[in-house]
Amino acid sequence: MTEPPGTMPLIARLWVCAAIACASSAPTTADELEFGGTKIERIGIVDLEGAEIAYRTPAGDFRYLLLTRVDRIYVDSAGELEDLNEAEALRVKRDFVRAINHYERALRVSTGFWKRLVRARLIQACDQSDHIDKFARQFILLLRDTENGAALAAELMPHHAPTPQSRGIPRAKRDIAEVVRGMRSQSGRVLLDMLAFHIATRAAPGESARLAIDLVRQPIPPLIATREVYRIKRRALGLLLDGGKAGMVLDIIDGELADAPMPVLPEMLLIKARALEASAKTDEDRMRAAWAALRVVIHYADDELAPEALLLASEVHEQIGRAPIAAQLIEECLGHAQLTAAVRKQAEERMERLRSTG
Repeated sequence: MTEPPGTMPLIARLWVCAAIACASSAPTTADELEFGGTKIERIGIVDLEGAEIAYRTPAGDFRYLLLTRVDRIYVDSAGELEDLNEAEALRVKRDFVRAINHYERALRVSTGFWKRLVRARLIQACDQSDHIDKFARQFILLLRDTENGAALAAELMPHHAPTPQSRGIPRAKRDIAEVVRGMRSQSGRVLLDMLAFHIATRAAPGESARLAIDLVRQPIPPLIATREVYRIKRRALGLLLDGGKAGMVLDIIDGELADAPMPVLPEMLLIKARALEASAKTDEDRMRAAWAALRVVIHYADDELAPEALLLASEVHEQIGRAPIAAQLIEECLGHAQLTAAVRKQAEERMERLRSTG
């Protein structure tokens, strides 16, 4: 039987239908992400799952990228999120104040997961520009997003704001105090307590010591057990160490260390090393502190805390009369790729002292 004019064999028709289906499953947008000097082009951003941007590649595969690693987002949105694109361009130029204005405009028109994404970028810009009051307000609104708010907020704890001169400190503290106890989510309450502690460390050191005791006793729910959260907890534990509470710190660390997620272990091991050093009575005790610090270096060689761990281990070896080993550890510290200016200064001062004493 011959085919009627203008028709195709069944197999051919099925092949065409399959090709059309495949083509329609590929991204129809040309979104872009930039991170660490790498640009991902011709993708489709499809969701924000927790703190990770979900996107689809030109081949139709789904990939994920932590939002805080992203330097710039470009959305091919036919104008709906043009203010987001403008804010992202200004953020790259470090014009954070103008970027905030555009993020706020984008927030008013965004919906669905885009609203969380824009709010997260706005929070980051507020941190960079020392707008701690706007940071706190948007942080609270994000926490009220019961679906994904706390998981995302746990990656957005501030690094830069506030400075001691920040005019927004009283308003931020007031906003946090008004909502923290009424927050139904345990994760939300812990994060707001951490934010209040962070602000106090910048603006009211006496108050931060009081807040630290309550903060370190709170268990951190798995949903928010991020490196950023444990960075602040380590600072609170450090304040207790400075106050002579090494035994209390060791009890807390030993109680949490076994169940802590792997990404936060460098934070916990380093504070344990400091606590062991502070409570040491013999050279054997001090060596336990050095080994705890060197566990960071051995197991997390490229971690940002590795130089600080090397510095602490060198201090211990200097204390017990092993100056050559102390000097070797300082040299390794000074050559580490993650060395910060503050740790470099301490390491150079220690090396100078070792050289002067022979």
